[in-house]
Amino acid sequence: MNRFCRAKNLLLIGITILSCTIKMSPHAQNEIFSPCTNEKYNGEAGAGFAINQWVHKQDTHTLYIQTYPGISASIFYKQFQKQGIFSGFGCLEGILPIEWDDVLEGGFLFWLRMHIGGQFEFPFFTLRLIFMPDFWLSIIEGQFAAGIGMNELDVYQFTGLFHNSPKSNPNLWLGFRNSSSALGLVAGSEYSIEKNECVRIEYSYLRRAPYSFILSRDDLNSIEGSVHYFTFGVFRKF
Repeated sequence: MNRFCRAKNLLLIGITILSCTIKMSPHAQNEIFSPCTNEKYNGEAGAGFAINQWVHKQDTHTLYIQTYPGISASIFYKQFQKQGIFSGFGCLEGILPIEWDDVLEGGFLFWLRMHIGGQFEFPFFTLRLIFMPDFWLSIIEGQFAAGIGMNELDVYQFTGLFHNSPKSNPNLWLGFRNSSSALGLVAGSEYSIEKNECVRIEYSYLRRAPYSFILSRDDLNSIEGSVHYFTFGVFRKF
């Protein structure tokens, strides 16, 4: 399977694996978007950090690959437009891994991820669908690489969220998220500091998806364990 950014290919350069099973962590991106669009604004920018903890069993004959950084920092820029109950949006997220197993050893990695999609907003429930192409570059052990493509583990994400009133402060949500590799629970909150400034947190508990429109059954079976994924961000709306 062609895993994100070919970074994992760099990880395997020079290594000969005989009779070795490869297992990967499930992943669905914490979108950290509010389920309720404020019609007074048409964009926002912010910054945050994320912690991604993979829990899995250990086997001496298995190579374990964490598919998202254990610790990372992000910057966000988002534009959106609401018409009735539908809100369309595009978001650009820059991700800088800080801790990521052996991937970052002796190197640097950065990528830009786009969130393109929309959501239907009902009084206490929101349905959201997004697609996420990304651009990446890496400098690992003196070797430079760059490219653009779609990450097979989360090409698409479908999210359903129950939430309180959009006028509430804090705004709370709880629901599910399904990507091409993962299915799990998601919970989050937005607290407004000023009229156009807020802090958001989002937590996901992820496991392997029972079915995927993108991954083969063999690829899906290579995903193992569970992930605790926490994101915190500060945003300014405009």
